[in-house]
Amino acid sequence: MVELVKSIKSVDLLISASYYFLIALLLFSGISKILVPQPMLETIKSVINVSEELQIAAATLLPVLELTLGVMLLLRIRVKETLVAVTILFLFFFLFSVYGTVVGLENDCG
Repeated sequence: MVELVKSIKSVDLLISASYYFLIALLLFSGISKILVPQPMLETIKSVINVSEELQIAAATLLPVLELTLGVMLLLRIRVKETLVAVTILFLFFFLFSVYGTVVGLENDCG
């Protein structure tokens, strides 16, 4: 019984650490893209063939979205919905990374 309690506490600690790591990742990523937007903008320009205004809008909104999701998780606002949004965002990032690898994209998006 004592082993089970220790195991449950270890799992809880791992989940909590992962939760706060995710928050730190979102906040750091969003802040870094706001401070140095050029790599993100160059990546969007090389992949998406739309007007420059839409490219700038996308390069602006993505870091704001990352920061918003990170702050929502930090403040525990609608945690389940926020985690679903983060999962969708990371799935998009993953698919974009696979696409970039297949196409041979050399840009760094921050």
